[in-house]
Amino acid sequence: MTATRPGDVIIITGASTGIGLSAAIALAERGYRIAAGVRNGADADRLRAIHDRIEPIIMDVTDPGTLCAAATAIGIAAGLIVNAGIAVAGPVELIDLGALERVLAVNVVGAAATVQAFLPLLRPHGGRVIMMSSVSGRMSVPVLGPYAASKHALEALSDALRLEVSGQDIEVAILEPGSVTTPIWGKASSAGDTMLGHLDERAVERYGGFIGSVRAKAHGSSVNSMAPETVARVITTALEACRPRTRYTIGTRVRLQVMLSTLLPDRWFDRIKLRAMRPR
Repeated sequence: MTATRPGDVIIITGASTGIGLSAAIALAERGYRIAAGVRNGADADRLRAIHDRIEPIIMDVTDPGTLCAAATAIGIAAGLIVNAGIAVAGPVELIDLGALERVLAVNVVGAAATVQAFLPLLRPHGGRVIMMSSVSGRMSVPVLGPYAASKHALEALSDALRLEVSGQDIEVAILEPGSVTTPIWGKASSAGDTMLGHLDERAVERYGGFIGSVRAKAHGSSVNSMAPETVARVITTALEACRPRTRYTIGTRVRLQVMLSTLLPDRWFDRIKLRAMRPR
């Protein structure tokens, strides 16, 4: 198995903030050259100033043209971190269908477009694909159905990709962190505030508690969530391991949740999830 090593080019989508930015910095400090996907010139200038081994490149995963242009500019790479994503939340009965389409377009179709654009760059010398999923790719909770649906789909694509490239000296690893301190949930929380403001009395009675619980967790994420640097360390491990795991479930609490979800009947685990969402 061909592992990545300092000096190699690593492509990261969604590198302007959060996990992507932390991974770019951590890998650059280890000696990798980073092709960092950003969506605008201001973010490019900011990243360029952070480290001389980080080269920002305009990439919008919903615009295959920008991905193809980036692939032409990069040439050959040893690693691809499919990280760009957004969060959308809301009860299934009430979620705006346009918002649902958007999260699937970015987190699922955008991930497939990213692989299509950059996988050929890994093939000459073998390489690694890191798919940034979430514990939500294993289980869903009230109000987070849209986001979880996108991550469930991403895991299915990733499993298929791993099998499809198994004879091509390319490894695919899925990362499943729990809650991470990143800006991604700030917008989702604001959308939740807006949704609550527009619900009628009956809808508030049905779903207000769930929406409020998710908002509270988002607002308290800096206290209860892991730092993006923790995920960046696991990304480094997955890139450099001689034989990477197919999945990295990140966080002790998350690993316990996944274990319980496989051991307990669905109804029992439902009770645990519902209890965890009660106001405290």
